[in-house]
Amino acid sequence: MLHRKLALAATVAGIAVTASPAFGQVPVPGGPGSLQPPTQAPPPPPPPGPQVVAPPVAPPPPAGPPQLQGPAPPDVATMVAGINSRLSGAVGYAYTITRNGQVVAEAGVRDRRRAIDGQADFTPTSRLEVMSVTKNMTAIALLKLLHQRAISVDASIGRYLPLQWKKAKGFRRKGYKRITFRHLLTHTSGIRQVMNAAPASAGLGNGWDGLRKLVARGAYPNPASGQYKNANYALMRVLIPRLTGMIFVSEAKAYKRYLYWMNKAVFKPAGVATVRCHAPVDSVAALAYDAGDPAEGGVLPERQGDDAVDCGGHTGLHLSSRDLAKVLAHLRHSGKVLPAAVRSAMFAGRLGWSEGSNNGAGRTDTANTWWHGGDGTFSGRQIHTCVMALPQGFEASLVVNSQPGGACGVLLGSYKEAAAA
Repeated sequence: MLHRKLALAATVAGIAVTASPAFGQVPVPGGPGSLQPPTQAPPPPPPPGPQVVAPPVAPPPPAGPPQLQGPAPPDVATMVAGINSRLSGAVGYAYTITRNGQVVAEAGVRDRRRAIDGQADFTPTSRLEVMSVTKNMTAIALLKLLHQRAISVDASIGRYLPLQWKKAKGFRRKGYKRITFRHLLTHTSGIRQVMNAAPASAGLGNGWDGLRKLVARGAYPNPASGQYKNANYALMRVLIPRLTGMIFVSEAKAYKRYLYWMNKAVFKPAGVATVRCHAPVDSVAALAYDAGDPAEGGVLPERQGDDAVDCGGHTGLHLSSRDLAKVLAHLRHSGKVLPAAVRSAMFAGRLGWSEGSNNGAGRTDTANTWWHGGDGTFSGRQIHTCVMALPQGFEASLVVNSQPGGACGVLLGSYKEAAAA
């Protein structure tokens, strides 16, 4: 069953942002195919209608990362067409596209549950495990906490690890080549190299015991060779409780304090209802599917019961495209989620963003574009998610409950087509 609802020039319920001081325009060479056009002020937001929950502000100043203002904004209908075309084989998905905090397009497409599981339409409010997009949300929460505690992102993480853990090289409070919060946020901690070299019998991993053994084994930062590893962000599930003032952090308590802080610091200020690592009601939740096998039932990735202790940090949060849009809108266009200076540092340092963002990692086609994606496979069933901050004040979020491919590639390719239209 096809369910498609396109709402142009509306406003996400709950995204009521206030303009913050503009950041300086920092030109970044875009290389061949750059999206950088001549500057021009953005048009005012659309007039209020039945779905508008906040009066328009005309025109809102740029905020967050540098805003590239072109002679005309990308054609939204073209971007939507690109998303739908690229996901024509998916079981179901939802996207939300905003500009300066206001929705310009939003839809749920096809099924969040196939007929075999009790058919239900995908909507922009359908929550699904967002996989590694959890990292982007965790980075926001960590940066806010460091700011409130007046702790530098370049401070050693050693003193904030559980007191009862044995700490080896890199993880000690003092010593040579200490691992910092920045190293974790940018995957330059050297953890990947240590974990890849260790035998399976070492028991290193992303759970409590695996992280404890990793810290006892030690690692040295390797800033010249940033390599993605889930454990960098899994450690934040342990560090955040200590930073909030919890003296004795245990496996049973860590994830609860982590979720408490995520909701208090990020989701509640953005107008997002309480976020967990499981569906409120399993029987109606969005499921992950194998798009190539229509007869196969779906699965519900979630962390409950004994698995709850591994909730968050690197993966696990359940969010919708609209939830993610609210966070992005407030991140870029208000001070509710992060103060302006901290937000600026997050974008400038690619803290919580893909290393390919803003022409990083040797790319020349992503000037002033930041993103983080998430991908998961469960016995052939798949989930793909993405949050993306785009030029000209645009933001986009996408959650897909099946193949094909990475969600960030879908959004970026569709945006480029729209910018060239």
